[in-house]
Amino acid sequence: MTDEFFNSHLTLDNRLRVTIFIPAGATEVPCVADAPFPGPNACNCAAGNIDVGIQNVGVTWTPTCDPPDCDDGNPCTTDSCNAGVCQHVNNSAACNDGLFCNGTDTCSGGSCSQHSGNPCTSQGLACNETTNQCVCAQGSIESVDPPDGTIDARQPHPIDDSSHDARQGIGSLNSYTGGPEPITISLGQTGAANLSCWELCETGIEPVDEGTPALDVNFIADVTETSFGVYELLLDRPISGRHWTTITNSPSGDEVSFASLPGDVNSDGTSNPALDMTALIDCLNNPGTCTEWQQNINHDSAASGLDLTRLIDLFNGAGTFISWTGATLPTNICAGMGEAASPGGEPAESSASSQSGTSAAVSHGELADWFMDWMTGALPSDGFGETEWEEAVWAVAGWFADHFPMEEREALAARLEDPSMKFNDSAAELIPGIIDLLRP
Repeated sequence: MTDEFFNSHLTLDNRLRVTIFIPAGATEVPCVADAPFPGPNACNCAAGNIDVGIQNVGVTWTPTCDPPDCDDGNPCTTDSCNAGVCQHVNNSAACNDGLFCNGTDTCSGGSCSQHSGNPCTSQGLACNETTNQCVCAQGSIESVDPPDGTIDARQPHPIDDSSHDARQGIGSLNSYTGGPEPITISLGQTGAANLSCWELCETGIEPVDEGTPALDVNFIADVTETSFGVYELLLDRPISGRHWTTITNSPSGDEVSFASLPGDVNSDGTSNPALDMTALIDCLNNPGTCTEWQQNINHDSAASGLDLTRLIDLFNGAGTFISWTGATLPTNICAGMGEAASPGGEPAESSASSQSGTSAAVSHGELADWFMDWMTGALPSDGFGETEWEEAVWAVAGWFADHFPMEEREALAARLEDPSMKFNDSAAELIPGIIDLLRP
């Protein structure tokens, strides 16, 4: 064929447009116009007719793909056209499955199926898919250790060391004696192991002896989820003596409160030598009836007669103690404050005023009166044993011998020798030895 009979060109969509010019009297070739090469509808006419083949067109044709870019709409495949055939190769590109709580997404196996994991876990928070945020879990406080409302009657620090690092009590994070004392709260929900999920409020700051710097405002220093929905909270320092400390779960508003009032064994809110020493003896005589916060006054491994003598030290302001005689707890204005409390990790002043100063020490005469009442009282019938009771008596008598001046020791010895006194049977056997102890 000549150009007279044939013309061709490529269209914008890469199809070969063929125009055939038929001479007068010839028969029209039955071809489909604009048909792509190659293919059943191409203009390759049947034998016997005008043969219009690629070789006669005079052009070079390269097969193409449909669509030209082979895009299959899948971000996890890399698309290309090879010799007219679309190819889709799996890739590892970043993708988005539309979910927040499974973390950032990566293509794998041709789909958006590889995820970095919950982005909130490392922050100790719960994940909210609706708002695409990491939030504090909201749950009700199911249990707490120490129990809500506990009043800690133990010494606030060792008798010979009132420094900040030596302080002891609920919430302590140091290991001065016996290790930290975390506050353990069961919330029933995971995702509250973040300082922002808890708030602390205290009604004031504990007074200290003249040689010790004033305490700073307390705050929550650490939160750890030890098991599902169970959290251990440690404070910057133990809770303040002579004050209430309230801890609130921020989202729910549920709260628990603790107080420290050294010497307040019977938990009535007042440190009273006569009542609280009697209460401690009852604790020692009846194991299991009192908590460690009531009876283990000196923070050692077990309650014993030594705790009686340490209780007397607290009332008298021995060593580096201030005197706790007559100290009382204020109204817990932090209870019910909710968001008015300070967030964990951020100390904030309470609106309560700190009770400063010290109470007057209990007089030796009052202690001697208490001791005489104790020795003439009846022994408990179901106590922890006569031997243990005797150990407590000797511990107290030893304290008198070490701390009473000579004239007061003599006055007590004389009262013990008074034949009109009616001692209980066990005490009567100890009287001669106690007198010898008071008169070295």
